[in-house]
Amino acid sequence: MYTNDPAGGQDPLEKTGYRIPRSLVSMVREAVESGEAKSQNEFVTRALRRELRAVQRRALFREYAQAAADPGFVSEMTTVVEAFDEATLDGLEEDSV
Repeated sequence: MYTNDPAGGQDPLEKTGYRIPRSLVSMVREAVESGEAKSQNEFVTRALRRELRAVQRRALFREYAQAAADPGFVSEMTTVVEAFDEATLDGLEEDSV
């Protein structure tokens, strides 16, 4: 059995087991019965993907924070921004606008 991979391919399904609170199982069933997903597997897969994207986003933001605290990186980015600002005005003179 396969499912669609978010990257556009086919991702084989793997049967696994997790112990989760009975109340969550019940809420997933209710969500599926109300039409939120085609199956419990689909609902749980979507929820896991959403949570994993949040994990990746937090890791990326930690890296941004580390970069922002690095004086060498900040200096280099300042140079890049200044060069870009100059390039965006390249060929435009104030009196020609």
